[in-house]
Amino acid sequence: MYTKLANQNEVSAGERECLILEHLPQVKLIASRIHNKLPSSVVLDDLISAGVLGLIDAVDHFDRTMNVKLKTYAEHKIRGAILDSLRSLDWAPRNKRRKAKLIEQAIMESERRLQRAPTEEEVAITLEITLEEYRRWLVETRGINLAPIE
Repeated sequence: MYTKLANQNEVSAGERECLILEHLPQVKLIASRIHNKLPSSVVLDDLISAGVLGLIDAVDHFDRTMNVKLKTYAEHKIRGAILDSLRSLDWAPRNKRRKAKLIEQAIMESERRLQRAPTEEEVAITLEITLEEYRRWLVETRGINLAPIE
């Protein structure tokens, strides 16, 4: 169907366009799966746009001599591009996100165990840190879990 070029990895402009169009449904599927796990403030079309850029990168850098299908390679590039775009939107550093998540998990675990709202001391014990350290974590992570403004 496509004309072979001298270099096995090169593709004609027409073949490139066909490959991109052929794999667009894969972008939409991956973006939808990721979108389902995100807050409603994240727009699906933004994820799809990032995924299309990942697909284009996959098509442009795909090495036919490797023993892997373009679909498999593209899936990793698409998912990576979407996740990178989400990370770029996040103003909070990863370590602060991690601490906020640990605090949230410790509070939920303490509530389950105690059958009531835990005190700061009880949450600190669950986290296996001092009360002073717990309070520093609270200050560091303040504002991270704010609801989206709409």
